[in-house]
Amino acid sequence: MRRRPPSAFSLVELVLAMLAGMTVLLAAAGWFGTTGERCGRVQGGVAARRELRFAVAEWRADLAAAVPKAGVVPGESGAAGDRLGFFLLQAPGKQSEKGRIGDLCGVVYQVRDRMEDGRTMRCLMRGLRESAEAYPALKAHALDSLLAPRETDEPVAFGVVRFEARPVVRGPEGEWVDWSAGDPSVRPEAVAWRIEVARPELAKRLATPQDWDALAGERGASDERAIEGQAGVTAFGHEGAR
Repeated sequence: MRRRPPSAFSLVELVLAMLAGMTVLLAAAGWFGTTGERCGRVQGGVAARRELRFAVAEWRADLAAAVPKAGVVPGESGAAGDRLGFFLLQAPGKQSEKGRIGDLCGVVYQVRDRMEDGRTMRCLMRGLRESAEAYPALKAHALDSLLAPRETDEPVAFGVVRFEARPVVRGPEGEWVDWSAGDPSVRPEAVAWRIEVARPELAKRLATPQDWDALAGERGASDERAIEGQAGVTAFGHEGAR
């Protein structure tokens, strides 16, 4: 008896098998793409929170060493160039050999735009004025010029959406109220502050200063999810300085 050769797949069966395989591949690609996007968002959130923690730690450490009776120079709240300058005590190891004549220094925080790979990156800058500059400026009452922003100031956070720092004092009901720089008889007791940092997926969409200004002014719910922020009221910490 002659055996019948095994039957091969028909053209229809081959087409159906290819379509089923393509469906599986497309589903898998979509799943991997969604998972990769979620991982990217998670990593972006971690990076932004790390950036924020570093900036807040530096900021709080400076406020803890502040000497407000020596002088405080506030900026304009809500502006892109918001800043706050004040005097603080710095250990010898935190100053250069040439710039150290004592422990009283000045520091200024402000927001500044920098160009990174052809795009605008908004940064929180910190500028330390060592004691060799601070003592003469204090003696000459030249605080504004000493604590003015400089090109040599260094960034402590990138992708900064908002930086607000307002010196405050206790009001009649125990509440915090804005300190008036025009009244020399009253020294500020604390700083009400807020720092917000954009996650990388949001920051890369902002190419110009106008983009950053628009984001700081009005944000939607989707933007809120892509921003890490922290706020508080921190007292000037050096004992005997108030």
